[in-house]
Amino acid sequence: LKTILYIAIREDKSPQEKNPFFKFKLKKAPTKKERLTLEEIETISTINLEEGRNIFHARNAFLFSFYSAGIRVSDLLQLKWKNVETILNYQMGKTKKYRRLKVVTKAQNILDIYRTEKVDLEDYIFPFLSNDVDYSNSKFLAKQLSAKTTIFNTNLKKLSKRTGITKNISTHIARHSFADIARKKGMSIYDISKALGHSSLGITERYLSDFDDNSLDDAMEDLFE
Repeated sequence: LKTILYIAIREDKSPQEKNPFFKFKLKKAPTKKERLTLEEIETISTINLEEGRNIFHARNAFLFSFYSAGIRVSDLLQLKWKNVETILNYQMGKTKKYRRLKVVTKAQNILDIYRTEKVDLEDYIFPFLSNDVDYSNSKFLAKQLSAKTTIFNTNLKKLSKRTGITKNISTHIARHSFADIARKKGMSIYDISKALGHSSLGITERYLSDFDDNSLDDAMEDLFE
């Protein structure tokens, strides 16, 4: 509702002075961020899948997102070859900020699956969006991204059954998993914040706070050893 209201204000269909959210603030209910372990990521990466099938592409794109600090699905689907060399450069759709990341070896290996001699810099890396379709209309693009994300998530659910992972794997789990594993491996909150593309350390602190249950468990175990 808040999003719809702000769109209406921007389009002069609702007066700014009658915006109820100046006085009323929504409280977000606490949610549990599902995430995978490194062992589960390894299971996903090594399972044998038939090349060219939707589940094959979903697995590869999911892993590329994980190895690229949890790139959001709408940005992932729109990545083109011009966005990657040894460095991943792209504009985030959510914040419009530019993001720059090193393409680590495991991410590069995934790119090599799709790289051909005839590849065009304007071609999409992953075969979800079509290179022959005009996506310049923002509403049409949004609908297509939503539809492709649904297909993506459907195949991730199939992947979880194939691997025996009982967690509800979805596109956003790659981002949660990266953040949690980076935290556990001692990456600084500053670097995690930069990697995730957050605008402030406060946002990252709140984001990571949902993962603190395991951290407390480990601390309690270490305390009495």
